[in-house]
Amino acid sequence: MDLLARWCHQHRRLVLVFWLVGILAVFGLGQAVKPHYRAGDLLPGTGSRQAADVLASGFPAQAGDEDVIVISVASGTVRDPDVQAPMTAMLARVAALPHVRDVQSPYTPDGAADVSTNGRVAYANVTFDQPVDTLPTSAVKKVVDTATAAGDARVHVNAGGNAVSQATMTVDTTVSEIVGVLAAMLILLFAFRSLVSATLPLISALVSLLPSIALIGMVSRALVVPSFASSLTILLNLGVGIDYALFLVTRQRRGLLEGQTHEDAIVSTMRTAGRSVLYAGLVVCLALLSLMGMGIGYLSGMGAAAAIGIAFTALAALTLTPALLGFFGEKVFSRRERHRMAQGIQPQDVTSPGWARWSRVVDGRPAAFAALSALIIVVLALPVFSIRLGASDQGNDPTSSTTRRAYDDLAAGFGPGFNGPLFIVVQGASAPSAATAVASAVAATPGVTSVRPPQLAPSGQVGLIEAFPTAAPQSQATVDLVGKLRASVLPHAVAGTGAAVYVGGFTATQIDFTHAVGTKLPIFIVIVALFGAVLVTVAFRSLFLAGLTAVMNLLAVGVCFGIITAIFNWGWFGSLLGLGRPGPIDAFLPVFLFSILFGLSMDYQVFLIGRIHDGWHRTGRAREAVVAGQTETGRVITAAAGVMVLVFLSFATGNRLETLFGIGLGATVLLDAFVIRTMLVPALLHLAGARAWWAPGWLRRTPPSTRPESDHEPEGAYQ
Repeated sequence: MDLLARWCHQHRRLVLVFWLVGILAVFGLGQAVKPHYRAGDLLPGTGSRQAADVLASGFPAQAGDEDVIVISVASGTVRDPDVQAPMTAMLARVAALPHVRDVQSPYTPDGAADVSTNGRVAYANVTFDQPVDTLPTSAVKKVVDTATAAGDARVHVNAGGNAVSQATMTVDTTVSEIVGVLAAMLILLFAFRSLVSATLPLISALVSLLPSIALIGMVSRALVVPSFASSLTILLNLGVGIDYALFLVTRQRRGLLEGQTHEDAIVSTMRTAGRSVLYAGLVVCLALLSLMGMGIGYLSGMGAAAAIGIAFTALAALTLTPALLGFFGEKVFSRRERHRMAQGIQPQDVTSPGWARWSRVVDGRPAAFAALSALIIVVLALPVFSIRLGASDQGNDPTSSTTRRAYDDLAAGFGPGFNGPLFIVVQGASAPSAATAVASAVAATPGVTSVRPPQLAPSGQVGLIEAFPTAAPQSQATVDLVGKLRASVLPHAVAGTGAAVYVGGFTATQIDFTHAVGTKLPIFIVIVALFGAVLVTVAFRSLFLAGLTAVMNLLAVGVCFGIITAIFNWGWFGSLLGLGRPGPIDAFLPVFLFSILFGLSMDYQVFLIGRIHDGWHRTGRAREAVVAGQTETGRVITAAAGVMVLVFLSFATGNRLETLFGIGLGATVLLDAFVIRTMLVPALLHLAGARAWWAPGWLRRTPPSTRPESDHEPEGAYQ
C-alpha cells in the first residue's frame, strides 16, 4: 500500500489523466455495444424451463409477450350495447397500434369464454410482436393509454401483464439519486465543516459510476442481467463509494494533525484506512461473485454487475482519492480550521468528547451493553423465522396502479387462481391424444377450477393445456398443486403414450426458482461467511476476531431479513410506505441482500477493528486499545452510516423491489453502525480482553504480513 500511495501522490496528474481516459474509453465502448438487459433463462433443466423451451419451438408465432386488457362495469354487464360498442372500438384501436400483433376480443365467438359468469368482467388478450425484453416501453405505454382512456365512471378499463408492469411500474431513480447525494453532502458538511472534505467522497463515488454502468451494459450482452441491475449499482456505488472515501479523508486529516507531511499522511492513510477499504471491497466482490456459483439465471448477472460497481468504487478510493488528497493538501480542513492552525491552535479531530465518554461508558459495563444490544438485535431479527419466499406479482402493486386494478378485477370475475395459470406442455408424436388425456386428468384434480381445451402446434408434436388453480398464485395450495401434478397426476396421464409432459408458466417458474434458491441458500451463506472469516484472519491474525466478524455480520443480515419480513410479509407500515398488499419476498432477494450486507458490514468491522488493532500493537493494553479505537472511529462510522442510510432510503420511493432494497439496506446499516459496532463489538472485545488477539504460532508466521506501521509487538500478546 505504501508504494501505491506514494505513486498516486507523486504522479497525481497522471492518475487524473488515467481516470479521464479510462472513463472516456469505457463510456465509448458502452455506446458502441448497446446493453441487452433481460431476465430470461432463469433455471436451465427445470420443468418450467423445459416447458418454455418446448412452447417456443412448437408455437414460434406466440413468442411475443402476451398481456391483458380488463373491462369491468359498476352496473349492468359488459355485454350491454352501450358498453360493448365503445369497448369494441377501443380494442380495434389497440390492435392497430405499433408492435401489437393480435387482440382477442371477448366480443367475438372465440372470446366468449373471456367474460365472467355474472357478466361484470371481461378481458382481451393483447399479443405483442416481441418478447418483453426487447419490446419498446413506449409501445406498451401507448397500449395502456389507449385502453384506459376508454373508461368512465361506470366502465373501468385497466391493463395487466409482464410488459405492462415493466412499462408502468418502473420508476425513474434520477430524483432519488439527487436527493441521496444532497443528503450525503449535508451530513459530510456537518461532520467536517469543510467543502473539500465533504465533496471528495462524493467525487470518488460519482466518478466510479460512469465506467461501472457502461461496463455492466456490455456484460449484459454475455450474461443475463436484469434491467434494474444498473439502478442497484448506482445505489451501491453511492453508498459504498462515499463510505470508502470518507474513511480515507478522515485518516488523512488525522495524519496532518499529527504533524506529518502531505505525502507521509497519504502513505499512513493508505496503510491503515486504505488497507481496510481493500479488504472490505474484496469481501464484497467475492460475496457478490459467489452468486455465480449458484447457477441460477440472472443471479449470476446481478452478482457480476454489482461486483463491477464495487470494484470500480474501491479502485477509485484507492487511486483517485489519494491523488485528489495530494492536490487539495490542507484544504481538507475548513477555512476557519486552517486559520486557527496558522495561529498555532489545533482544530478538533474527528474524535469528540462525546464519543470518548461513550467509549468509557461501554468499557465500564461491557456485559450489560452486550446483553442490551444483543436483545435489540434478536428482537428485530425474530421475524426472519417466519419469512415467506416466493414471487411478488401484480397483486402486490399499489391499489392506484392499473396493474393492481386489473389483477383484482380478474380475481373477482374469474377466481383467485386466474392470475396464475399453469401452462401444461405435452411433447411427442402422440401429443394430440396425450394432450386430451392430460386435460381430462388435470380438470379432475382437486384445486383446479377450470381447464381450457388443448391447443396443438402446427407440427402436431406439441400440445398446450392452460389450467387455472382454485387458489391464488402466491398461496401454498398452488405450490402443493404444482407438486401433485408433477409427481403423480401428469405421469399417470401420459403413461404408455411415449409423450413427455411439463408444467410451466410464471407461477410454476417462480415455484421452481424459490425451491432452487431455498436449497442452495445455506451453502451460499456458509461459503460467504468463510470468505469473510479467512480475510479477517489474514488481516488481523486472530481467530477470535474472525469468528466475531462472521457472527456480527450474520446478525446484521438477520436484522435485515427480520425487518423486511415484518414490512413486506406481514404488512407492517405498508400503507404508510405506499406499498400494495403484503405478499412473499422474491426468492432472489435474500441471496442478493446477504451478499451486499455481509460486505457492507465488513466495512465498519474492518475499519473499527483496524484502529483497535493498531492501538493494541502500539500499547499492548487491550482495554485501552478498544476505548481508543472506538473513540477514534465512532464519529466516522456513524457519519458514514448516516450517509449510506440516506442514500439507501432515498431509493425507497420507487417500486416494491427498490423500496425493499432501500428499506432493508438502510435499516440494517443504521442498526449495524449504531448498535453492533458502537455497543456490541466493543463490549465483547472488552470481555475477551487480550484473548481476542490470540493466534497459534503457525498463523502468526503465515505470509503475507499485514502488520501496521508500528513494529511493536505487545508482550504476551499471543500467549
